[in-house]
Amino acid sequence: MQRPVNVAIVDSKDVARAARHAGLSRIANETAPDPRYLVLVARDARFDGRLFVGVTSTGIYCRPVCRVRTPVERHCRFFDQAAEAEVAGFRPCLRCRPELAPGLSRVDSPQALGAAAAAIIDTAVSQGRAPSIPELAARLGVTDRHLRRVFLGAMGVSPKAYLDTRRLLLAKQLLTDSDLPVTEVAQAAGFASLRRFHAAFLQQYRLNPGMLRSARGTRDTRAGRHSQRGADTLSCRLGYRPPYDIDGVLRFLRDRAITGVETVEGLQWRRTLAWPVADGQQTSTGWIATRFDPARHEVEVTISASLQRAMGAVLPLVRQALDLDADPSRIDPVLADVPVPARPGIRVPGGMEGFETAARVILGQQVTVAAARTLTGRLVQALGSPVETPHAGLTRLFPSARQVADASAEALGRLGIVRQRVRALQAVAEAVASGHIALDRSAPLESTLNALRALPGIGEWTAQLIAMRALAWPDAFPATDIAVLNALGTRDTRAVAQQAQAWRPWRAYAVMRLWQSLLKPEPKTFTDTTRNMTRSTQPTARSPTRTGPSGAAQCRVETPLGPMTALATDAGLAGLWFDAQAHHPGPLQATVDANHPHLRAAQRWLAAYWAAQDAGAAPTPEPISLDLRGTPFQRAVWAALQVIPTGATSTYAAIATAAGSAAAVRAAGAAIGRNPVSLIVPCHRVLGSGGSLTGYAGGLERKRALLVHEGAIPA
Repeated sequence: MQRPVNVAIVDSKDVARAARHAGLSRIANETAPDPRYLVLVARDARFDGRLFVGVTSTGIYCRPVCRVRTPVERHCRFFDQAAEAEVAGFRPCLRCRPELAPGLSRVDSPQALGAAAAAIIDTAVSQGRAPSIPELAARLGVTDRHLRRVFLGAMGVSPKAYLDTRRLLLAKQLLTDSDLPVTEVAQAAGFASLRRFHAAFLQQYRLNPGMLRSARGTRDTRAGRHSQRGADTLSCRLGYRPPYDIDGVLRFLRDRAITGVETVEGLQWRRTLAWPVADGQQTSTGWIATRFDPARHEVEVTISASLQRAMGAVLPLVRQALDLDADPSRIDPVLADVPVPARPGIRVPGGMEGFETAARVILGQQVTVAAARTLTGRLVQALGSPVETPHAGLTRLFPSARQVADASAEALGRLGIVRQRVRALQAVAEAVASGHIALDRSAPLESTLNALRALPGIGEWTAQLIAMRALAWPDAFPATDIAVLNALGTRDTRAVAQQAQAWRPWRAYAVMRLWQSLLKPEPKTFTDTTRNMTRSTQPTARSPTRTGPSGAAQCRVETPLGPMTALATDAGLAGLWFDAQAHHPGPLQATVDANHPHLRAAQRWLAAYWAAQDAGAAPTPEPISLDLRGTPFQRAVWAALQVIPTGATSTYAAIATAAGSAAAVRAAGAAIGRNPVSLIVPCHRVLGSGGSLTGYAGGLERKRALLVHEGAIPA
């Protein structure tokens, strides 16, 4: 019998909101489908990794964001774990690839023991190991029988079924994204023999590994991607649940970037990496590059081919470093009373390697971020090994725990590191190098923290930050942190610790919000060199400033497709943007006043728009005054957009003609992309000449949902 979706993972209220909105209210009224089916129809990325859909007519299971044609409801079965779908006999979709979905954080599962066991299994599989159930139970200090019972209740499947699914999904990912020989894929996924690997793959997925790789080659050739899969790099995409505070994460990484080891440029973060393979007997070295794709709620990851044998371990590390598994729908409401400005989609950047993260925390004791960065850079230049990369800013590897442990204290002191910090650094290095302490998300929390506290120079502040960033513990809280105290306006650490109880189990995210509240605003300029696009808040001739017009006021507006920021002047509504959409102007220098008359009019308009049940419903209760600032051609294009009726669509060529320049189709497209007032100036109603959705600054999934809501395209 199929187990119902666990409400601890997929909340019924969340699903109900998805059912009422995103253009699905008519479907709900007419057929009253399972709310989880409405999530699938809406392709709601907030449920990615929390819901999987098996299709009985094909025998395949998908993520809710899969872009294939939506199956009819009677053919759908719903699961909250990929392992549950596979136990039920479904095969993973080759298009949406369930192995790339966001995972669950350590407090998402209903029982901590089950979550801890799952974390150990995930880490072991990524390292090419397959722990036995007795070994797993012994590590957790329980009996085999108790572990099986608790794991089944928490995850819906047995530990062995979960382990088998993780191994096979890792193998599938390596077969798809790397050129490793099948024998090495089997070893990397923890299979003791090639024969067992083939048998398990064939039994579960009904095709042998060679067939999957052949299918990959065919798809790459048809899509014209064969040349991109060169001998030098490997690429894949990792999903995340929106909203995501891209600016906050990139600024955090940029402020702490170590010269020679990492760089942050625009939407890209790059770094060098060394990772052990072959049971730790060898080390692969190379580099990784990540680029955010806000429209798709994904991160594109490029890995040097030299790291492909470690790919199974590297991708989970990227997830942890960028906190891609976080669930803002659960975190943000708990942090609502943190007394600083909200940052939707706040993330806690982790570390790519446990010792490196601990070393950076130790070198940051009682100094500024800039000073810690300088000391860490000196350590890298003195002990880090050189590495060749195609990127000018990536030249060195972070030194290993063994390298730091074996260095002389005098040599470290000459780098400007004080004696107490040297002792702490080398004590942690020796503990990690000898295997006494493991610093990864599968490590037992309390015993690891106690082992750290027992080392010289490691106090509670250091232990909590290591738990926060190396162990990925979401409830870590350094109550004595000076920045936290400054943000809360007190020096009473007991009062702060008491106040933070209300933010459990997400106190680490509260720390990030408090830290970021102290930063000075900076121009938000994203330069994506791979697409030659620039987004900037600095005024230019083609992008007038929106930071201080006469009578300017702003407010936040919640919508079914995510929060929006509205800006108004005395003349009218001047802007309406989804978070993280292309050409978003960034922080606005305008008074927060939701009662501004033009902002109130916009809120009434939006309420009427989302309440409309059919394409003919008039979406505006009153005319909206607009204050659109741009070039004469841009304003002509925006005026042409406003005459497209609800339920209808237009083309770029038609808009160019209406704007007075039939030949300027490309310029019209650029002006449409820079439309400052989404929805009310309906740029989403413009399609390609063949009826394709083409682009949309707010993302194609939002565009699709808007057109479905208006009745312009079928659900």
